[in-house]
Amino acid sequence: MRPECLARWLPNLLLLFVALRASAAPTDIPSAASFYIPSIPHIHQNAEHPLTMYGGHLSSDPDLSTKSAKDVTPHLYFFMVKNRRTADRQRLVFWFNGGPGCSSFDGAMMEVGPWRWDGKSDHDFYVKDGGWEEYTTMVYIDQPAGTGFSYTSTDQYIHTIDVAQAQLLTFLKNWYDVFPEYKNMDTYIGGESFAGQWIPYFADAMLNSTLNIPLRGIAIGNGWIDSKSQYPAYLEFAVKTGLVEDNSKELKVVKAEVDKCEAELEKKKDNPMSVRACTNVIRSVMAAREHKKKGVDMCINIYDIRLEDTSPACGMNWPPEMPHITKLLGVRPPDLFPFFPSA
Repeated sequence: MRPECLARWLPNLLLLFVALRASAAPTDIPSAASFYIPSIPHIHQNAEHPLTMYGGHLSSDPDLSTKSAKDVTPHLYFFMVKNRRTADRQRLVFWFNGGPGCSSFDGAMMEVGPWRWDGKSDHDFYVKDGGWEEYTTMVYIDQPAGTGFSYTSTDQYIHTIDVAQAQLLTFLKNWYDVFPEYKNMDTYIGGESFAGQWIPYFADAMLNSTLNIPLRGIAIGNGWIDSKSQYPAYLEFAVKTGLVEDNSKELKVVKAEVDKCEAELEKKKDNPMSVRACTNVIRSVMAAREHKKKGVDMCINIYDIRLEDTSPACGMNWPPEMPHITKLLGVRPPDLFPFFPSA
């Protein structure tokens, strides 16, 4: 798991550990009831529209039949919340966070999920209106194997998109075996950031599989999709939004980094997920806005460029720290922040 994702994850880790206790055995497909999560401590629900939750591990190994019972094989973890209200029709969304290596509990806890921390107590979360599960059944998936609560052996981490596709399809087959009532339901894939890489490939794999999933659409927020287009676009975006002033020395620095990036991209026959030579483009944009305020180093909030934050967090110190959790784990979230995370 990437450091910035781990930093956001740690404060909520113990709260959600109870969900793991509903996990499935590694080599079988048990009943849906074995995945049922009756409640999670300190999550205060809406009594009129309570949450119906399921969670656990399912195999994602396409070659499971060839493995020994002693082998540690890929298993993806899912957390499902059924829709609390009835819409015009039933819908199902599979949610993926980015990274790569960010747990989809980022989405569940802080983005499109059902609850939010009240910020006043050490541990109280409250179910709020506005989560996607109000009218849609949400399935948050930790992938690839090794992300979040998902697991595999250390020599089986995914390195190519085709393996990720095959493992997801295997997981989905097993998931539909457990929850067959969703086989004919309108289905969507959603996610953000690096999920912009995963989602188009996953959609393609689903549409070309024998699972007959009724995929109706995809939703990508702030997605990292096309490196050859997006890396150079940082410069134009920075100028148009005022992050870098036109005809300034900062602009010349950013332009120089873009030129290096484009030269490297020209050498690439394909469209790589990331290019090391291009990472300094966004770093140079960030550097253009660095300044001191009352002796404190300040920088852009990477999640909302209208805001600024203290360095080196630059927006990564959200959500607020839960002191009793970080004390127990022996870390503070800022200790885990890199200077600047890539997409």
